Amino acid sequence: MTPTLISMYGCFSDLNSARKLFEMMLEKHVVAWNTMISAYAKVGESGEACGVFQLMQHSDTKPNLVTLVSVLPSCYDLANACYLWYLLVSMYAKLGELDAARYLFNSVSEKSLLLWNSMISGYLLDGLWHKSLDIFIDMIASGVMPDAISIISVISACSISQDLRSGDSAHAYIIRNGFDSDVNVMNGLLSMYSACHRLDASLNLFHKMKA
Repeated sequence: MTPTLISMYGCFSDLNSARKLFEMMLEKHVVAWNTMISAYAKVGESGEACGVFQLMQHSDTKPNLVTLVSVLPSCYDLANACYLWYLLVSMYAKLGELDAARYLFNSVSEKSLLLWNSMISGYLLDGLWHKSLDIFIDMIASGVMPDAISIISVISACSISQDLRSGDSAHAYIIRNGFDSDVNVMNGLLSMYSACHRLDASLNLFHKMKA
C-alpha cells in the first residue's frame, strides 16, 4: 500500500510527502525503492534519484532491472554510471540473455574491469568458453589489466574445454604478471592440467607450490 501512496504523491509532484512516507517504512522492499527513485526521476530530480539509489546499495535490498532502467537516465556521475552498466550487463548475462548483455557491453565506451569480468563470466556460465577467452584477449588488448577473478574465469574456460594450448598461454601470463602468488589462481591451474589429462604438469606445479 505504501509504494502506491508514494507513487500517488510523486504524480502530484509532492515529493516531500512521498519521501516522508518512504523514510517511515521499517522494511523497504525493492518496489518501494523503485517507486521512490522513479518519482524523483520523473520530475527531473536526477541528484535525488541517484541519491536514493546510492542508499539502496547500502541496504539489504538488491536492485532489479526496473531499478536500473529508472535510475540510469538520471545518473550523470561517472562512477555511478559505470556501476549501473555493470549491473545491467551482469543481470542479463546471469539470465542467459547474452546478446542483450553484449549489446549493452558494446555500448559502453570506457569499460571498467567489473564490466569486462561480468561479460567473461557470463559467456563461461553459458558454456561459450571460446567467447569467454576472446573477451579476455580483447580486454588485454584494450589496456585493462585483469585481476584474479578474470584469470580464474579464463583458467576455468580452458579447463572445461580441455584447451591445453590456451591453458599453457594462461599459465605463462600468470607467471609473467605475478598471479602465481594467488592460491586460488594456482589451484585453478592444477584443475586445468588435470582436466586436460596432463598429470605430469599438474604434479610438477603441485610440487612447486609446496616448495
